[in-house]
This record gives sequence, C-alpha cells and structure tokens, in this order.
Amino acid sequence: MTRLLVPSALALALLVGCPPDRGEGLPPDDDDATDDDDATDDDDDVVPSPGMSWGWWFGECGGECLGDMVLTADGPVTYTLSGWDGIVYWRSEAPGLNRAGDDALEAAMEETPIGDLAPVYGCPDCADGGGGYFQFDLGEVSFRTEYEWGSPPPELEVLDAAMRALQWDFEACAFQYLEAFDCEPRIVIGR
Repeated sequence: MTRLLVPSALALALLVGCPPDRGEGLPPDDDDATDDDDATDDDDDVVPSPGMSWGWWFGECGGECLGDMVLTADGPVTYTLSGWDGIVYWRSEAPGLNRAGDDALEAAMEETPIGDLAPVYGCPDCADGGGGYFQFDLGEVSFRTEYEWGSPPPELEVLDAAMRALQWDFEACAFQYLEAFDCEPRIVIGR
C-alpha cells in the first residue's frame, strides 16, 4: 500500500481545489517568466516547492510581532518569530513532520475547502486584535487567505488548530508532531 505524505496530499489538494483562474494571489503575467531559451544561466524552469505557510501578526507591536511557519513538500518545517524592524528573534527548523503530524495535518487538510476560501475573513488586525493567514503555494498557483487572529472562520478552524498544535510543538520541543531535532524550547505565553 502506497501512502501519500501530507506534503503530497497538500500539493494534490491545491492542484485540484484551486483552479488557476481564481485570480487572488496569482503572480502577474510575465512573458519573461516563461522564457524557454537555452541560456545556461536561465533559471526560468525553477518552480518553488509546493507547500503552505501559516502565521500571525500584530500591527501595533514592538518586538516579536510576526510568527511564520513554512511547510514544504520536500523539506523541513520552519517556524520564525520576528519583528517589524526585520529582527529575527527566534527561528527553529525541524527536518519534517513525524507520522502523527503527517496524519493530523492530512486530516485537517481534508476538512478544509481550499478552493473555496475567501481572500479575507472579518477584519484581520483591526483594533490590534492581530491577524492570521494561510498561504497556499503550488508552482505558479498561489493564494493567501487572512482572518482575525484567534477567530478563524469555520472553513479554517480545523487547519488553524492543527497549525497551532505545530506551533506549540516547536515552542515546547515536544515532538508530538515534528521529527525530533536539536531544539531549544521557546514557550510564549498568551498566543
């Protein structure tokens, strides 16, 4: 029996669930981007690895105001805490998801109508309540959806909860969902 890993399932879900004519978040039409000349320094055929990003931000904030987690189909999972000033306060990288993480994220993806998500839900970061986002990337198809931090729309509740579990796993070095790695705990109260 062949088992699809989450990143493969993610790529498939994005390909099937998000038609290219969606419009939001797609790269602009650029004739140079599809240039297929045979120049040796031509990197036009380089396609970003399929994946997903999830994170949060607070606009009226100093210090750790942004959190970003990136999952790719063929590599590590990274989680970064940074500020509007460009300072990276903390960054951690796991080699990937373990079996439990793969199963949890795959189940969450199956509950998420990726192709039907709106670009914005509610009023992200209004009255400094913070904003949350998901960025889905598959080659040239890419889109982002944003929502009020702590209040994901029903369509994103399960996936948001799965990503918060990964966030906790990173910050606590608990390895419930991540492959074990040399990790420094970083518990942040109140997120």
